[in-house]
Amino acid sequence: MLLGILEAMNATRIALPKERIGLSTREVKRRIRRIISEADPASTAVRAAANAVSAAVIAAIGASSAVGAAAG
Repeated sequence: MLLGILEAMNATRIALPKERIGLSTREVKRRIRRIISEADPASTAVRAAANAVSAAVIAAIGASSAVGAAAG
């Protein structure tokens, strides 16, 4: 599940740096996706939740910018 969270948050290169593990970011992501696909459904749910949170934050920032532009 933790790998799913890291991948969904695009934090793999921070938590698993190339210098430490010897794999490129692309290879790490590919392996994590393979592990997640073979893992329990909880990883999929965590990934979906993280994606939903990201989308909500982006929407809130966009709405805030639009309101600021209209007021200014």
